[in-house]
Parts: sequence; C-alpha cells; structure tokens
Amino acid sequence: MKILISLRSEGFPCVANHPPQGLVSHYMEPLCEMLSLGDNCVVVDDPQGLLDPVGFLRFCTVVSGPFNLLTLPHLMAESDAAMLIGYPAMWGAEKGAVPSDGMASIRGVRVNGRCMGPIGLEVFSSAVLSTPVILIAGDDFACFEAEALFGEGRPVICELKESLGARSFAALRGGVEVLMDGAKSAIWSMDAGSIPRPDPFKPPYRVSVELTSPELADAVSLLPMSRRVGACEVSFETEDPFDVRRFLASAMMIADRIRT
Repeated sequence: MKILISLRSEGFPCVANHPPQGLVSHYMEPLCEMLSLGDNCVVVDDPQGLLDPVGFLRFCTVVSGPFNLLTLPHLMAESDAAMLIGYPAMWGAEKGAVPSDGMASIRGVRVNGRCMGPIGLEVFSSAVLSTPVILIAGDDFACFEAEALFGEGRPVICELKESLGARSFAALRGGVEVLMDGAKSAIWSMDAGSIPRPDPFKPPYRVSVELTSPELADAVSLLPMSRRVGACEVSFETEDPFDVRRFLASAMMIADRIRT
C-alpha cells in the first residue's frame, strides 16, 4: 500500500510557524518507520522543509519544495491512502499560530456555501481522486473542522495541541504516542474495509474568497472566470473540481506577493 503523508507546521507546538528544530522529526521518525513496515511505501509531502530528506531515506521518500496547492493532488492520485498531519484550522478561526504561505491575507473560503480551510481543500481533492484520508492530526480547532467534513465514516482524528493562548505552544500529553496509536487504528480500519467518506460536493463548484483588503480583492478579481462580489470578496465558478485548487493557488500567490 502506498501511503501519502501531507505535512504542515502550524498544527505542531510552535512559535510563529517555526517548530523547534527536531520537534517535527521527533513526531515523524517513529511514525514513518512504523508505516514503512511490510510492503508499504511512504511518501511525505513537506513543502515547508520541516524534515531532513536524507535522514528519512530509510523509511520514506520526502518531497520538498515551495508551498504549492497544485502539488498535493498529483501525489494523492498515485496513493492508496492519505494522512494530513500538522494542519492548521480553517481561515478565520482563532488559533495560536498565524497561517503562512498566503493564508494570512485570506479571511475565509467557501466552496458551495461551506466554510473550508486547508484540511477541507485536501479532503475535497481526496474525494475527487477517490484517495481516502484515513488520519488527520493538528490543533484542536483543525480537528473540530475535520469532524464536520465527514458523514458516517470518519478518519482517525488526533489532537496534537490546543489552539488558543499560551498553551497553544505546548504539546498535549502523549502527543507522539497518540499519533502512533491513531495511525495504527487508521491502517487497521482501512484493512478491515472501513473507508472514511466525506460529505459529497456536486458541480458546479462555487468558490468564494474573502480577502483582507479591497486592494487584494481588486487583484484577485483579475483572474479568469472570477468576479468581484463585495468590497473584499471574489467569487469563482467551475464544473472542473481541479479548477478550484488552481483558482485558490493563484489567489494565494497574488495575496502573498502583494502582502510582502
């Protein structure tokens, strides 16, 4: 079985989006070693450079590079199952760490009227590609969001830290063990035929992005097939589910460049 792990920093105990050196490896090394046993093949998508690719060669393949919303679907399409680890909550949720990579300029995203953050986008893509997300781990707000995305069959959900206040920078007790136990349960459930299924999205896909300023909305509204619908809001409609990520990737790139 080929297992994809999509890794982000904000859902780990951290300060200003930068976990202490070695902390993410402390979580990920035993996890990747366990998942690589038997005939399993493990691939880690690490756009923020949290892991040392050479140090993990014994257990998995680490795909590094700049953050890009378009990279993950290609990896997901070649995988049998996916795990989302270290993810932040949706845009606009209160949390201890501020999202990076263009997210700081986005107040909210809706797809077909449903509020959606980074986890929601990955689950949306997994449903289109028929690659089940079997485990989600991050801060508690992200876990609340994940629970709302699924119907009867849900993935294993692990809280690694709290979202608010001073405790948002501290790991919950037993964080590594919780993640390991969660991964074991996720693999066992999948082997037993229990596949998490998110609530379905049906075309046409209507995407609404709320930005932090009218200037950003002006810039994003210049994208093809998009239109300004409010002072800081831009909408986009398509029949192609992959156009949703293309539009959001372009909007985030514009927002990040203008902000910096």
